[in-house]
Amino acid sequence: MTELRPMTDQKESEKRLLDELRELYVRRGRPAMRELADSSKRAASTIHGVLVSGRIAKWPVVEDIVIALEGDVDRFRRLYEVIDAERLGLDDRAEELGSELGLPTGQVTRYGNTNIEVHHGSVYLQSGGVPPFDPLTAAAPPELVSIYEAACTAHSTGAHAATLGLVRSLVEAVGARETHHPDPLGGLHALRERDVIPPHVLFRGEEVHRMASEVVRGHRPPRPDDSALALMLALALLSCVYLDRTR
Repeated sequence: MTELRPMTDQKESEKRLLDELRELYVRRGRPAMRELADSSKRAASTIHGVLVSGRIAKWPVVEDIVIALEGDVDRFRRLYEVIDAERLGLDDRAEELGSELGLPTGQVTRYGNTNIEVHHGSVYLQSGGVPPFDPLTAAAPPELVSIYEAACTAHSTGAHAATLGLVRSLVEAVGARETHHPDPLGGLHALRERDVIPPHVLFRGEEVHRMASEVVRGHRPPRPDDSALALMLALALLSCVYLDRTR
């Protein structure tokens, strides 16, 4: 029988996800790694790393394991979103998700650093500092990448008002460059109409643009949560517009 190793260094939200995933694995009779690999199309070593060694994988990997174990994908997706929200410092969102999942309140671990990786158009969030940009710099216009990198630097130094202002400029610049629309948010709507960006990116883009405008006008204090959300939106936008074209 496969021995599940104890988890000692994970954050609370990561332990919670792994605990539930392991419980599901046990309820399904501890199927062999090779059996799970065949049904999930993931390497047995990858599945072993998650279930046995207790390593957090990217969401698509976790999702495939949950499906192979016939688990509740929606629940595990929200558990994973709690991890992402905490890593981004979005404490209110993490608490909200925890409440939806029926988890005890007051157990949210807070992290302020944002690290976002992109691979073939998919956005991944991790804790740490300024993220690597090899996939993005190879596809996006240099002037737009420069704005984004400046926003990352501003966020990492605690200049949250500057981060929001830079991301607002980036949203407008991407829309203007790709659609030649004169309205600040008109380009974003045009990108949605062309199905270049999904609805949630349009919604977040409008939200971040509004928040940034309120901060610039002095109607809203700059907050780390808002700054982190702006960075997440900026990279999602660049990913949709430029990285997806290279597939």
